[in-house]
Amino acid sequence: MLTEDSVIDAVCSMLKEHGYEIQQITKGRKPGDDIIAIKQGNPTRQLIIEAKGETSGENESKNYGKPFESADIRVNTAEALYKAAEVLSRKIEGHKIFMVAEAIEWRKVELNPQKAKKLSQNGYTPEILGKYLHYNISEKSRIELEKQGSKGIEDMRTLLYGNIYNLQGRCFEFVGQRLQSLSKTTALYAVGENIYFLDFGNSSAPYVVQAAVQVFSTYTYVTNMGTINKIPWLVVLSYSGSNF
Repeated sequence: MLTEDSVIDAVCSMLKEHGYEIQQITKGRKPGDDIIAIKQGNPTRQLIIEAKGETSGENESKNYGKPFESADIRVNTAEALYKAAEVLSRKIEGHKIFMVAEAIEWRKVELNPQKAKKLSQNGYTPEILGKYLHYNISEKSRIELEKQGSKGIEDMRTLLYGNIYNLQGRCFEFVGQRLQSLSKTTALYAVGENIYFLDFGNSSAPYVVQAAVQVFSTYTYVTNMGTINKIPWLVVLSYSGSNF
């Protein structure tokens, strides 16, 4: 079973393979950061890592060679979280700290970590993308679009939590992220845990979209597990979107 020291060795080996220079290793019960590493060629990218094993590495411990019990796991988790909070509170000259709060902001605009990382590297922030996604449809367009639905352009929450069979023909604001392209002009979009089929007519389906949509029908599809699912079928009336 992996002890904390063996985890440190394994992580350091992996970091070296990915172009990191190990600046500090602290093993055993010594105080300090377990691992400090810097990306070669990019000294502003610094990793400070707290390692935890699945068993004790101390011969005199009752847990030596045995899996940690639930109480021990809670203690180790608390120590790791405390360490993360302590690191976040530091002011490290020349280094940007990617905080938990920033990761939460990326999730608010419905982006997974892989896309968030790519956008962040290209200079985008959650705030920039959030403003883009929530860009309002122009007032002139809105007046015309509101005529499409019996209740005008409704709040997206009604779409998310309403009965799809009672929503046909009604129009809603929609903000989502493309989950899977089905054709050039149609795709499945995710909003949190909900999935929708969007039909863009003659336009290409973008990666992220802010749109006025109308509930057309239901779309039936088969999952990888063979389950048959039905999701709302939405026709896009007007939108702004991007593939970046």
